[in-house]
Amino acid sequence: MHSPVTRWPKPPAWAAPGVDRVGKSDPIDARRIAAAVLPLDEQQLRTPRMDEGIRAAAQILLTARDELTSERTRAVNALTALVRVADLGIDARRPLGAKKIGEIARWRPREEDLATTTARTEAVRLAKRILALDAELSDNMKPDRRTRRRQPRRRPPPGDRHRPRYRRHRPGRLVPPRTGP
Repeated sequence: MHSPVTRWPKPPAWAAPGVDRVGKSDPIDARRIAAAVLPLDEQQLRTPRMDEGIRAAAQILLTARDELTSERTRAVNALTALVRVADLGIDARRPLGAKKIGEIARWRPREEDLATTTARTEAVRLAKRILALDAELSDNMKPDRRTRRRQPRRRPPPGDRHRPRYRRHRPGRLVPPRTGP
């Protein structure tokens, strides 16, 4: 009939909010958490959340997105520094925008001294890499939209439905909700 009630283990006193600890560090916290969990039976431990791979897919996409964003930031910073140091004909007193990065990516080789030719070649390489990273980031965002659509919609229980306090009568004007039928 009814499933048995499971009592979760009470967290140790040091985990309570407002309790001051001597020091804050991950190794100390990890040791305390391990000491609190190790004496428990397997039935007392929480089971990890399972959403048919949606959480794992989302975590993979977020990790990849973070790496792509970090690499893009490094490339933009390197390109900005290069354009500021070498005289390549680009005003880099302000941050380089998408328009300037696209312009740099379209540069063709010229007959110049060795240092300028090398700087121009590297600037083109960095600009092309930034554009490629932009495309990869855009592609990375597309599966995220699909996983959001596949997740089941969570609805509140019938008695807990949220009713708006005010309804819109006219644009920009709020009026109290109607009472009764």
